[in-house]
Amino acid sequence: FTCIFGVDPVQGYICRQCIAPAGMLVILLSLAVKRRIAKATHVVVEFVNTTGALLNALFISVLLSAVTPVVCYSHPGGHSASVRSNPSILCFASGAHTAMLVVGVFAVLIVPAPFGAFSAYLSWKFPELINSTRSQDLKLLQCGRFLFIRFKPEKYFFGPVQLLRSTLICFVPVFFTRMEHQVVLVMAVQLMFMLFQQALRPWRSDATNMIDGVLSAILVLVLMCASLANNVQADLRLIQPLSYVILAIFALLCLGALFVAAYHYFRRTPFYHHFICHHKAGAAAQARLLKMRLQALNNSSVFVDSDDLQNLDSLFDIVKSNVEELVVYLTRDTLTRPWCAGEIATAFQTGKVRVTAIWTDTFQPPEDWQIDAVESYVDISGMSKYGLVGHDIQEGFRRLLDSKTRIIKPPADVLSSSRLDFVVACLAERKPPLPKDLEPIPDQEDMLLVSVEKHNQEALAAASIFFGKVSDKLLEVGVSLACNLCDHSLEDFSAVSSAIGQARGVLIFLSGGTLRCLEQLLVISEAMHCADMEGNSSSVVPVLLPDSQFPGADYYKDVLPLLLPDHGDDLESLIQAFFKLIAAPLSTHASDEVLRAQASVILDRMVIGKAIRQQHSLFHTSSTFRRSVSEAAKSNSVGPARSSGSVRVSVRGLPEDSDSDVN
Repeated sequence: FTCIFGVDPVQGYICRQCIAPAGMLVILLSLAVKRRIAKATHVVVEFVNTTGALLNALFISVLLSAVTPVVCYSHPGGHSASVRSNPSILCFASGAHTAMLVVGVFAVLIVPAPFGAFSAYLSWKFPELINSTRSQDLKLLQCGRFLFIRFKPEKYFFGPVQLLRSTLICFVPVFFTRMEHQVVLVMAVQLMFMLFQQALRPWRSDATNMIDGVLSAILVLVLMCASLANNVQADLRLIQPLSYVILAIFALLCLGALFVAAYHYFRRTPFYHHFICHHKAGAAAQARLLKMRLQALNNSSVFVDSDDLQNLDSLFDIVKSNVEELVVYLTRDTLTRPWCAGEIATAFQTGKVRVTAIWTDTFQPPEDWQIDAVESYVDISGMSKYGLVGHDIQEGFRRLLDSKTRIIKPPADVLSSSRLDFVVACLAERKPPLPKDLEPIPDQEDMLLVSVEKHNQEALAAASIFFGKVSDKLLEVGVSLACNLCDHSLEDFSAVSSAIGQARGVLIFLSGGTLRCLEQLLVISEAMHCADMEGNSSSVVPVLLPDSQFPGADYYKDVLPLLLPDHGDDLESLIQAFFKLIAAPLSTHASDEVLRAQASVILDRMVIGKAIRQQHSLFHTSSTFRRSVSEAAKSNSVGPARSSGSVRVSVRGLPEDSDSDVN
């Protein structure tokens, strides 16, 4: 400023106080130009967040510059004082000082004071804002993103705490003119807030909490050196080396922090090629199997929350910074889950994450009016603490359902058990497998048979996960072939009976529709009959999936007669005996380690050295049961059997479009 205004200290001071307001005006004009180019720009929100972030970083500099006129030092004798930055100006005794005081008051009232008051107000209102659905409250919360995004949600109040520390440090030289007093008080303030910060650990990252504490400690050491050097009689030969060491450590830490930040920015770890966004209750097994298939196909890194999520608060940060592609696995309730909605909105906000939507048979896209009233469609009240509001979720949903977004939807003629293979091939940009016809059941001894509800994608995925976890152990236990009955035609039920009779073990995966699935009831009854004749019930293992149900007394009294009006007592007793067996759980929503352990337990449940063999009738179940299933299969199949033309049995007395239509 001396090049423009000469050496006049008042003019230089006035110009320095204009820097912050001028910078804010430049930011506002830049956003106005951006709004002309990108109509979706929220000028007020972006202006507040941009200026707020800058003022947070430069608050001490701005406030110290404003209070410069009242930072004075006393002359020898104590009869007068001068401004420390301009000794030629006498404090409270000259017109120049009066002018600087007036400008300083206005400077404090224009920038630091409103900024501090706004930050305190936002922190005070934060608990109310995150639970509000009013648009003005959500917009106000968006304006405070600069204040809350750095800290853990429960430590939302730490922003004003930092500003209070900076304010106290700035006003110490105003009220205390002696250097030793200033050093002691600044050290006390710094130590007090350092202990408070270490007790709260408010930063989202543990590394940031540690660095904050270390830098505060180094600043205290620097102040200690300053206090030693304040005495003119002090031996500088002792003080200088200590000061150099402390400054060197401080510089190394700063450089190290910059290096680590740059390293993580350019080489993000862990980095995920695919992030599978899914509804855990409806697609945990499918997401798990999708991860296994992608890893096996191209050794890619895949994020599934059951394995990789350590801290829920960091979920959206992972989507922003550490993901190449967000795979949205759309089932019936995916878009009604707040975390899924937040992941989708975050991915589209970044503009760097590729988004792929996988449409399953159960997914029904929301109507336009549901997206417009998104607060009623999905509970997003908890998302505001992460800087996401209704508009962000709406925009994410619209872009997800837009034709510009990559959509993978397996065609109807793909076998139910092969649909994930189709999805994996599309994700890997490879040629999808051609539709296959159902093949007859292999005529082979020592097979491991698995019975699954055919059109339940979760159950099918669970069976595939089981095979993947125990594939290396099957030969060790004498299993010649693992056979999922859903991959084979069951029109000839005598082949089913023969396969069960030669099998080493039978696994029945119990899902939500098992009790109404005639094919599974057939396998249950025949497997229990064979096991009873051999005295080897341990070779029949019920596998309990998260959505499975057990029959009550009403099932045998009311439901089973509707499924099979003329079933015999022997069939009912076999089913009852099966459900008395101890079921082995397979928690598809658990981590990979848990699933591997549970799969091993299921395999160990089977008797190793003895196959199930029939000695009398190969097909013991009632003739009525056999006839009803066979006739239904023939009447419902046209041409080669595929998943879209699979066996569907209409239960007498129940509507055909009800949940009682079974496979």
